[in-house]
Amino acid sequence: MSKQTKLTNPARRLLYFIRKAKGLKKTLTAKVALANIFELQHEDQAELFSKFSVFLKLIEDTERRITNLDHNDKDKFMKCMSPIKRAFKIPNLDSSWNNPMSQITDSDIALL
Repeated sequence: MSKQTKLTNPARRLLYFIRKAKGLKKTLTAKVALANIFELQHEDQAELFSKFSVFLKLIEDTERRITNLDHNDKDKFMKCMSPIKRAFKIPNLDSSWNNPMSQITDSDIALL
């Protein structure tokens, strides 16, 4: 796979961010964890929300592309999207990072 494919493939980008997210300490707040994922200062709320918005669009784009696949295993690939979407519906940025990350299993990651 070429470097350009890695950069333009939404599932590959989503996998990159999810792996970063899963590697963070579970004791962090969601706000600090997201800042770490996006390589920001957690005090920069405007930029954090901006990056998080782009990330949520990446999830939607990945789901749309999987839906449009002409592949026998399309339904199998779609199974990972529900837990991923659930994990990043973070109502409170002061909540524990453990809750969102517990939604995503290694099997979900493997499907990406």
